[in-house]
Amino acid sequence: MTPKKKPKTPPRRKITDAQLKKEILETLEETYGIISTACTKAKISRRTFYNYISRDKTFAEQIHEIRERNIDVVEDKLFQKILNGDTASIIFYLKCKGKHRGWSEKQQVEHICSDDQSIQITVVRANEK
Repeated sequence: MTPKKKPKTPPRRKITDAQLKKEILETLEETYGIISTACTKAKISRRTFYNYISRDKTFAEQIHEIRERNIDVVEDKLFQKILNGDTASIIFYLKCKGKHRGWSEKQQVEHICSDDQSIQITVVRANEK
């Protein structure tokens, strides 16, 4: 049995951390926030990417902002489909945002009690009397 090979880390380049972070941010924008693709293009490991996030609050905030902008783009596309009458998009939106109005396939109930209390749950199905 041959031993598993470690994934190759791209060769190191001689640039500053600030330059590399700038390049990562630009690459992340180009790749729609897909981290593995951005890391490959920036020639860094995912570990380096996550190390930068954990050690640099400003960098982490910039990454968060890119992710938020990507969500905005996708939400805009979803609303375009909803406005064009796409039934699947309408249902998806209602299941995500309309749960409080009953648009859900499952019901979630949360009850918190102390150790000395007990609760009884009775499930009544619609087709049972």
